[in-house]
Amino acid sequence: MTRKFSEKCSICSNRAVDVSTEIFSYPADNPDGGIRKIIIYRCKQHIKVSTEEIIAMKKKMWNIKVN
Repeated sequence: MTRKFSEKCSICSNRAVDVSTEIFSYPADNPDGGIRKIIIYRCKQHIKVSTEEIIAMKKKMWNIKVN
């Protein structure tokens, strides 16, 4: 049985079926520095997409420069 959430997938607009909380840190030379926590919602289509890929896609969507 697949659980459905009221939230949408972090990548697309489909209904999420999985949620995870991820902790990651920026490189030490980054002026923002520190540890970040993000909540990632995944739909059936994106269920196997890694956290790193999702973060990279979101950075592209938000037009954040990646060094």
